[in-house]
Amino acid sequence: MTQFNGKKLKKAREEKGWSPSDLIFNAAQKGYKLSGPSLNAWETGSRFPNSDKLAALSDVLGKEVSYFFDPITQQKLCFGKKKVQNAA
Repeated sequence: MTQFNGKKLKKAREEKGWSPSDLIFNAAQKGYKLSGPSLNAWETGSRFPNSDKLAALSDVLGKEVSYFFDPITQQKLCFGKKKVQNAA
């Protein structure tokens, strides 16, 4: 199991030396539509991009889709006293 990591999205953008507006502009140059509020929500982890937006981010930033994800560990899946089994 994996979990989207917005910090990695921000890091990939910053590695390019891009502001959020630069990422949106470069995405538009490739035919993708991204918005500032959505990008902010993805980078802060309050929302997650759908598969189409993930593919766009991957293409524009030159990263594999898997780059934006972290494995979910058993510890992260522990809710109270009941553990949820890790599927990996």
